[in-house]
Amino acid sequence: MNGSHAVLLAPQKHLLGFQKLHLTPQTEGLVEFNVHVCKHLSMVDKLGKRKIATGKYMLHVEDLKHRLTVTVRI
Repeated sequence: MNGSHAVLLAPQKHLLGFQKLHLTPQTEGLVEFNVHVCKHLSMVDKLGKRKIATGKYMLHVEDLKHRLTVTVRI
């Protein structure tokens, strides 16, 4: 097809958020993150519309991993 085409390249890894936690020795803390699929796992297309990128994701927090699959049901 003749014409211009936009090619988008998204990073495999990106930071969704961070929190700083001050701990003293021998203590624990709790940090909570809310992952909003439309906000954190989407991209903007060539028309400026936000699109959810379906597929498999791996969320990492230090040595912890959580698998997430995003699908669309019609």
